Amino acid sequence: MHTVDAPTAYTATQILYGDFFGETDPISPEDVSVGPDGSIYIADGTRCKVYKITSDLKETHSYQKFMMNDEEISFQTPTGVFATEKGEVFVADSGSRYIYVFDEN
Repeated sequence: MHTVDAPTAYTATQILYGDFFGETDPISPEDVSVGPDGSIYIADGTRCKVYKITSDLKETHSYQKFMMNDEEISFQTPTGVFATEKGEVFVADSGSRYIYVFDEN
């Protein structure tokens, strides 16, 4: 039997450590999605945050709390994130057992 090595699909060009996200310790990425504008969303279940990074990797925001129906809500364990072509961001929070839907704002 003759085996052939598969070509490398991707080559790592950079590692984003915790300090890139403004954290002193490494983050615990659970899921990643890219929005229509190239923004990168990362769900971090350990820190209970969702990070948003600009496509040029120059600016980072983190979201842990948000307002919904005049109530402040905190992520409990965000383990999934998905950005749609329309700019919506879905966050699966397994700790609260909800899927939250956010618009571009």
